[in-house]
Amino acid sequence: MNSPIEEIAADDDFLNGIDGWRPFLLALGDAFSEVLSDQTSSPVTVELQFSGSRVLSQYALSLKPPTFLHMLEMDRGDNWFVNIELPVIYSILNGVLGSSDAESVHPDRDPTNVEIQLAERAIAAVLQSLLDRWGRVDHLAMLKESVLDDVASLHEPPAQIIEVVQVDFKVHVGLTVGLINISIPKQAVVSAVSGIAQLQNLVRFDTAHDVNAPSRTLEINARLKPFKITTETLANLKLGDVILSEQSVEEPIEIYVDDERLFLAEPVSLEGKKAARILSRESMLE
Repeated sequence: MNSPIEEIAADDDFLNGIDGWRPFLLALGDAFSEVLSDQTSSPVTVELQFSGSRVLSQYALSLKPPTFLHMLEMDRGDNWFVNIELPVIYSILNGVLGSSDAESVHPDRDPTNVEIQLAERAIAAVLQSLLDRWGRVDHLAMLKESVLDDVASLHEPPAQIIEVVQVDFKVHVGLTVGLINISIPKQAVVSAVSGIAQLQNLVRFDTAHDVNAPSRTLEINARLKPFKITTETLANLKLGDVILSEQSVEEPIEIYVDDERLFLAEPVSLEGKKAARILSRESMLE
């Protein structure tokens, strides 16, 4: 019998789901770094690392605001460990910040611990910053429909085994090292990739020759002109591939990978959607 990690490694849909969450997690890591930097004179760095999967039994969480404060644990050493379960992120994205009422928090949390209270407030500021940044994007309702419904069973404490993915942010503040962990239910990862993709200005790459061909989702920063894409998977693009984008494409665009121009694309009309077709590779432009 394969281990959970071996099974995930063979699950293409699941791995694609992780890729879809990566921009969100990177933005979250940047926000952590910004907030921590404002609170200390020590250098701050945040590293994102995918820790694989783990299986939780008795995985009982509520999507209601009290879960917001079920997040901080202190280990036996000098390091600190923060655990943010993904339903907390859903609550934040829906504009619901948790109450500081001690009666509403997890029973294991000591409401008199000042360090825990300060850490919770710092994390609240991070998540509120993310909410403010994305609050102008009309994708929150879509996220609620496509993601929350898939984990609706967590409203009631289930006595069952649920497989989750663990993503860690390794945080260095001076010489102190901490770990911020997010646990993502596998089902939510697979189902949520399209919603997060749109939220994070991802574009979908479909072959123009076969409408039934599987799409490839790649990161693009649509705020920059020329567009700059930092993912090696763009090397798989072929001439004739079409970029479907949330952003308007009104003139030929250049596509960059690691500061090197690789593609030239022209605007096209595809069923009323904003799109651009790959015209040529860099090797053909010389």
